[in-house]
Amino acid sequence: MSMRQLKPHKGEGGGLAHALLSYRRAFVNAGIFSGVIAIAMLAPTIYMLQIYDRVLVSSNEDTMKTCCMTTNGRMRKARVAGLRFWKLGRS
Repeated sequence: MSMRQLKPHKGEGGGLAHALLSYRRAFVNAGIFSGVIAIAMLAPTIYMLQIYDRVLVSSNEDTMKTCCMTTNGRMRKARVAGLRFWKLGRS
């Protein structure tokens, strides 16, 4: 169901539809924030899978350093995105 279908017609009550449309931006922001948090929660799991699949088999320190830097970068990006949404919600 699209948002256009929720718009009340002239002459109808449509109180719920009007309330949902007025908070549309908040719902979108909450959805994006939830997605960022979900991705951030997957980063340690992906990190451990990479360590077990690549590093322990090959005993290569360069591979381990690359996995650590990549995971650290992903976590930093998620943290920055979370702070942006938090600041956006406060204004």
